[in-house]
Amino acid sequence: MQSKSESPKHAAKSIPTRQSHFSGQEDLENNLLEEAIRRVKGQTDPVKYQIFDLCVRQNWPAQRVAKLTRTNIGSVYITKRQISKLLKKEIERLRTKLA
Repeated sequence: MQSKSESPKHAAKSIPTRQSHFSGQEDLENNLLEEAIRRVKGQTDPVKYQIFDLCVRQNWPAQRVAKLTRTNIGSVYITKRQISKLLKKEIERLRTKLA
């Protein structure tokens, strides 16, 4: 039922649309990713997680990350790959748990 102060135009904005469904799906994916990151971060060496975070989430070049963390560039790429694999597995595990 529409209130006196609510116009039909305003009421139509509150009807869920396909776009709001996608927004809800994006929110779910973001929450899933953030939870997986939190879990992986807790089970990973802090320096290795920092390497991953700087490369992937903050988009730093590998050479800059290597210099900051005092590691060689090969270790940066290996660590990035290892943490990415852990994160992917954790996301899959969380999706299975939600299903």
